[in-house]
Amino acid sequence: MKMSCESTWEFPAENDGWYGAHNSIRAELMKLELALTTIMERDGNSLDDWRLECVKEYIAGHKEHVNGHHANEEEKFLPWLSTKFTVEDHVHSEHENLLEKVKAIEAVVDALKVGDGVDELLALWKDYRELMEPHLTEEEQEIVPLMRKHFTRKEAGEKIASILKEASKTELGSFFHHLKNKKTTLEFMAQEEIPWFVWHLEFKGMRTHYRKRMESKIQQLLQGEKATKSLVSKADLGLAINAGNFAWEVPRKPVK
Repeated sequence: MKMSCESTWEFPAENDGWYGAHNSIRAELMKLELALTTIMERDGNSLDDWRLECVKEYIAGHKEHVNGHHANEEEKFLPWLSTKFTVEDHVHSEHENLLEKVKAIEAVVDALKVGDGVDELLALWKDYRELMEPHLTEEEQEIVPLMRKHFTRKEAGEKIASILKEASKTELGSFFHHLKNKKTTLEFMAQEEIPWFVWHLEFKGMRTHYRKRMESKIQQLLQGEKATKSLVSKADLGLAINAGNFAWEVPRKPVK
């Protein structure tokens, strides 16, 4: 009988990059819902040109993010995990259903024009969020423990590193932005044995890309004013960063 690999994992499951990736998706789901609700309740439920641009760009970026995330799982991670344990069929079908939801949202967004309301889009987004969040939780509660039981930390680390190399700037930028601060980011990098200087060479630029492309759109929608400069710093993005008071997060745990 094969021994469990759990003893090779020196950090809690909640600190795994899989949780971090899911946190970034959950954050985007919550933040856009809050922004669309603000348009409805405060801004007369009418899109002017800059609000429309913000909504379209944010959803385009989110689509890139989740398509990349699900492709990594379906094409690389889940087939690899399936060599040692069974991944239930409904996990795959849920990925398909979620991508169909995104396509439906994209179709509504493509048809939006200046002066339109966001009622239909907000309803679709809420429906999508209600499907996505339990799916993410199920993967965390069922698949992550099995991964840690059947694969060593080293084996999983090598697989994750190969996936990170191919992820888009938007996907990785969201991941590092939603780690919240430099301390947590450096802890994660040390955990994954990523040299500290890679932050300056690659990851910081990805976070900046994400903030410009995505988080700045939420900031503008929440503040109700078009930006007159590039929004990159935490001070410039305060409303967006704190939107929802981090209710989207499964917090990292201290390492004993």
